[in-house]
Amino acid sequence: MSRFCGKCDLYDWIGDYTDEEINKMNFYIHHKGREYKLDVHNQYDAALYYPYLVAVGAHEKDGSGTVVLSSDSFIDDEEKQHLSWYTRDVLKEWRRCKRKKIKFNPKEVFNKINWGQRDNPQLQAVIDDVAKNGDKAEFKDIHFNMQEYYRREWYKYLVEIGYDKRKAYDWVFKGFFTSEEEMRERLKED
Repeated sequence: MSRFCGKCDLYDWIGDYTDEEINKMNFYIHHKGREYKLDVHNQYDAALYYPYLVAVGAHEKDGSGTVVLSSDSFIDDEEKQHLSWYTRDVLKEWRRCKRKKIKFNPKEVFNKINWGQRDNPQLQAVIDDVAKNGDKAEFKDIHFNMQEYYRREWYKYLVEIGYDKRKAYDWVFKGFFTSEEEMRERLKED
């Protein structure tokens, strides 16, 4: 399993290929039913897509090949999936309370939905937003510890192989950069 997402991803697929072998291959991102060609010619280029899952991969006898990647990194996909579970469950409780004309009690909802964790800031953030905004709640900047760990690993690797810190941060964290201090905090740096 890959060090960048815990799944068999692009890093696992081509991690031991030479730059010459990679240059013979065509890489695409699959998004909304279409494939978009990527500018990948070596490991340096490919590193930007390491935690993306390989949807389709084929090699020819001459060493050429085609790789089609998922539309987003597994890190982001998994985080969205976990967040959608929390959102679904919290909104279900909010709608039940509204339908029965009873008060939405965030503490009771947390205890009912929480899956055995003592501290769950992600779930609490969803509950708080729903309590404040109901169906209009927007869930921004809610991140899970495991996905943040993988993002930090990916970021460190990109910097290690020569990417500018700011570019690596913007790529991995999807442009969430606002300040050097916030970047250090998110990366758990002093």
